[in-house]
Amino acid sequence: MRLSMFFSTWCIFFLQGFHIQFGGADMLHIQSIDLFGTALLATSPFLVAAFYARPSKLLLLTVWGVIGAMITVQLFYHNEGFIQAISQRFSLDYFPVLMLFVAWGTKQFPVSFLKATIVWSVVLNIFSVFASIFLYGIPR
Repeated sequence: MRLSMFFSTWCIFFLQGFHIQFGGADMLHIQSIDLFGTALLATSPFLVAAFYARPSKLLLLTVWGVIGAMITVQLFYHNEGFIQAISQRFSLDYFPVLMLFVAWGTKQFPVSFLKATIVWSVVLNIFSVFASIFLYGIPR
């Protein structure tokens, strides 16, 4: 695998936004949404607080190494599973550990930015649920 492909995959994983396709005569009607997921930093920007965590160096390196290995393996994994309109598939595999870092990092993280990112996450999730229901109906 080429190195540029590896880095572009990481950029998509962390930076890809929530995609909506508009159409119609006035281009105001939602035609479809991207069902292949949205980047973690777009859906949950409060995760940046995890980089502010300051536990012991051994714990910090160990946990980030485990999370990095899990994300890297996930980037190479292809399945034909169910759609994921918001967030990335299988991110719950490492979220419990990552949320510990977010909790530790909130002590050094700007509170106003943290509140704004949480509001952003909630609003984006609510919008994506309503857009999915509007386009595809209520799942059975």
